[in-house]
Amino acid sequence: MSTESLSKDSSLFLVRLWAERDGGSDGNERSDNARRGKVLHVLSGEAHHFHDWAGLIAQMEMMLSQFENAPGAVASEQPIPAP
Repeated sequence: MSTESLSKDSSLFLVRLWAERDGGSDGNERSDNARRGKVLHVLSGEAHHFHDWAGLIAQMEMMLSQFENAPGAVASEQPIPAP
């Protein structure tokens, strides 16, 4: 399968997560929501940072809609086969 057909039928994302310190007196405390991250659309190189899970989903949905609506893009309506 060529890279061109992959870019039209699927999307590949790389997600990086890390914990940020919340500034406790000893510098080692973390709050429950101190996860941060970056999502990269591998084929286009477009990347965005996020601060929570909702932000990750919102960024991925925004990138997917951009690429689905791009000229020459073909949305796949085939169901994903079970393994």
